[in-house]
Amino acid sequence: MGVYPRLVLCPEVQQARLINENIDKCSHLFYDWLNWEYIRDLFFVPKYNKNGVMKQEFTKYMANIEHYPFQMYIHWQPAEVGSIIYSDRKFLKIIYGQHNDSFTDYTKYRDADDETRNNIYNFIDSTEKTAIAVDCENSDPYKLYSVLKGLNQEELAKIEKITLYDDPNTTAGWDWLSKFTQIPVEHIEIDRVTDRKSLVDVRMTASVVTDFYRDGITSFINSLRYPLNI
Repeated sequence: MGVYPRLVLCPEVQQARLINENIDKCSHLFYDWLNWEYIRDLFFVPKYNKNGVMKQEFTKYMANIEHYPFQMYIHWQPAEVGSIIYSDRKFLKIIYGQHNDSFTDYTKYRDADDETRNNIYNFIDSTEKTAIAVDCENSDPYKLYSVLKGLNQEELAKIEKITLYDDPNTTAGWDWLSKFTQIPVEHIEIDRVTDRKSLVDVRMTASVVTDFYRDGITSFINSLRYPLNI
């Protein structure tokens, strides 16, 4: 009886195999009006086990790493388009465009419009010391990052810190924020009173008052929705 060597897959190939075998289980997480195949293609690597395919993907990634969201790998043709997750509209335009298609039904979602973003930028321009207070459960880490990416160095310098008020139910994406900005990030985890009741609002209010009196911060942005001058 012959003995055959066991095939050992490198970690990248193993990961690609696991993703390819399980990605369709995630389809129910997306709206049915989205073309699932376009979302799927961001993670599915065809012929991943063919010799040279993963090496080619790695070479492409390293040569264009600044065009990948958060410098993390996705399966796409990288292009100089800025942050592809800057807004839902931009994301849909890009991923449909990658398939020579277009998404035109913009009534399907609601995005922060340019006026809202401009109000945030103008607010920061008019202040001296600003802090961002984030209710993590009701905010999106990727949209926060996209807004920060839109600020120039002078505006970024006015932001003293970002305080994340978190609880166990939120996305792990918040844990990565400090890796992508030089603004000091304070991460405060708050236990819930019950499954339906959080103390985030109470803790956030107390911290804003403390920052005002102790640190002289007079302007606050709450979850990127409610600019407040004190």
